[in-house]
Parts: sequence; C-alpha cells; structure tokens
Amino acid sequence: MKTTNMLAKAKTTFFNLTQVLILILILILVLILNITLYSPIQAKISSATSKTSKTSTKGIHINNPTISGNCKMLGKSKIIVDQDKQSFWIEFDNFGFVSNATANKFKRINCTIAMPIVVSKNVRVSLPHNIYWHFDSNLDSSDNILFNSEYFFAGESGITLEQNISSSTNNTKNKQLIIEHIQKQKQKTKTSTQSSNDCGKSKIFRINLSLNLKQLKKNGGFLKLKVASGSNSNNNNNTPIKFPSNTCVN
Repeated sequence: MKTTNMLAKAKTTFFNLTQVLILILILILVLILNITLYSPIQAKISSATSKTSKTSTKGIHINNPTISGNCKMLGKSKIIVDQDKQSFWIEFDNFGFVSNATANKFKRINCTIAMPIVVSKNVRVSLPHNIYWHFDSNLDSSDNILFNSEYFFAGESGITLEQNISSSTNNTKNKQLIIEHIQKQKQKTKTSTQSSNDCGKSKIFRINLSLNLKQLKKNGGFLKLKVASGSNSNNNNNTPIKFPSNTCVN
C-alpha cells in the first residue's frame, strides 16, 4: 500500500515538473519571437525617422517658375533661380516704352510671375523683405509713366506699390533708376486663407507688375525695366531676392 502511494506521489511530482518545464519553454519561445519581430520594425522606424530628418533639412526650394504677359511677348525676359534654389532675380528684355510712338504697340504692358515654393515639414516661408526694380531711363519733366507692382503668396495678402515715374519726381534724366518695393508699403486687402500655422505649407509666390504710358514726348526718351533684384546698387543688380524662412516652433 505504501509503495503504491509513493508511486502515485512520484507521478504527480513528475507531472508538475513537466508542466513547469513546458511553461518555461513557452516563455522562452515567446521572448525569441518578440526579439525577432521587434528588430526589423525598429529598423524601419529608425529608417523613416532618418528620412524625415533628412527631408526637414532641405528647408525650401523654388520649383519651375514661369513668366508670362507682355514681358514674354516683347522680348526674352527670364527668371534666374540661384544655385541654392531658395532665391532668384529677374532679367527683363525690351520691357518698357520709347518716345517713338510707332514703337509703342501697347499703352499698357504687364508681366506675371508665378513661382511654386516647396516647403519642408518643419519650415515656414515668408515674403521677401524687399524687391528692387532697376530701370534704364531718359525722361523729361513732362513725361509720365505709371509703375504698378504687387507681390504675394497665392490666396494671401500682398504688398503693393504704385509710383509715377518722370524726371521731375525721380531725377530719371539719362540715368539708371531704382525703385524699392518693400513690405512697409501699404498692404492690399485680399481674402486670405492663411492659417495661424503655416508650418510645412508649400506656396505659390506671385508678382504682378505693369507700366502705363501716360505721356512720353522727349526726343529719344525712354523707360525700360531691366532687372528685379535684391540689391539697391547698380553694381550688384543680379543680387538674388531671398525668401526668409525659419524652423517651426511647436
């Protein structure tokens, strides 16, 4: 009887030990599976984080700007994007008026620039602080040409400028004239869709400009727009116009 009881207890103990061993094996297998699955997932997360980080360092870049209107029809005006892809200047060709009436096909000429700007996730872009319009001119005091310019991001408020050009008001007789267009100018009221947080928002930068011929009687007189740049010096009229940008703060 005692032998039977001992055998029964031994079987029970063996059974219990077997269950414990099985549980330990199961736990080991689960741990191995977790490690195996975690490694590639973590690698993908690290890779994605690395890519995001690389993208965010790009900041902004100008993408395929276009120029249209009379400035394209009358000559070979063009936009030059600087090597950094974040700044530009514009060279105009035959955009203006001369005193020979037969040469002035239009009394009003215009030009439109559209410039898509791609913005990285952690960056905010702003309008240029200033644009300098460089003219070649030879006008009398009685001559009068109206210059209008506006620059803005599509769908947002813009910076406008309106100025009458004549020798009496601008001393443009036989000289180069520079007109400064800065953000201190009175802003034009437009319907704005700009949100309070422009972080990572790509935009389209636009410039609308026109010249209106009021009077040009001087023999040999003329006014021609040559360059739009970021400098108010005739010696540096191809200085790029820059878009200010900054890192978003959460």
